[in-house]
Amino acid sequence: MQTLDAFSFYGLSSLKTLDLHGQKINLIRGDAFIGLRSLTVLVLSQNSLTYLSEETLRGLQNLLFLDLSGNKIQVIEKNVFRSAPRLEKLLTDEFRFCCLARHTSLCLPSPDEFSSCEDLMSN
Repeated sequence: MQTLDAFSFYGLSSLKTLDLHGQKINLIRGDAFIGLRSLTVLVLSQNSLTYLSEETLRGLQNLLFLDLSGNKIQVIEKNVFRSAPRLEKLLTDEFRFCCLARHTSLCLPSPDEFSSCEDLMSN
């Protein structure tokens, strides 16, 4: 199991893509991505993430694409995507996460005929 500590990528301000697919990451501490000013693509798929806090994506103001699929996320704070205001595409395993990122132009999976953001967020 691996933790991304605060300032893990500090000094990599020119990095545009960060692929952390399948790295057994179970925790991302607040400010882990501080310093990645140019990052537009972040792949966190197939890890062991169970929790995303409001601080998880802090510092990723230019992020356009985020892949969170293949994790076991149980708790996600409602303002987690506020730190990524330019996010356009979000890949997840559950539509409920899309309800927290309504500003994206593409969020997968799509809702089924029984689920709406209003229904999911009231639970």
